[in-house]
Amino acid sequence: MGKFSGLGINVSTGVKMTILHPVTMEAIKDKDGKEAYLELLSDDSRQALQAVRKLSKKSFAKQRRRNDQKVEEAVDDLIESQVEKIVSCLTGWYIVDFKGNPVDVPFSEDSAREFLSDPELAWVRNQALVFVADAGNFIKASSPN
Repeated sequence: MGKFSGLGINVSTGVKMTILHPVTMEAIKDKDGKEAYLELLSDDSRQALQAVRKLSKKSFAKQRRRNDQKVEEAVDDLIESQVEKIVSCLTGWYIVDFKGNPVDVPFSEDSAREFLSDPELAWVRNQALVFVADAGNFIKASSPN
């Protein structure tokens, strides 16, 4: 990046997003106090941009075939694109239920897709969408002057 390197954000390394309780907005923790998290890349990462391109191509092709798309289908497509965007940014996780029990599901794209597609877990997907879009979460640590 050269001359502008001091302005760059870290788009290629995952950052931990603490999963917050949907009501109290406090960190969800296991019984030992370890916070639940999703490890995410910026939505400016190569992976996220590839997912957006793929989804855009799919959406444009679908629109060409059918311009009378029903609202319900449009909403389903929006949710699918949100899920795929977050899946493309997700590099790992530690999930804990509301009782403090770790959810023993190894991270994979398929399990992430299942997790983020669940309507009862839309609150986690929404937290992740906000997190990956905030460049401030990915600013490189600066050295003192």
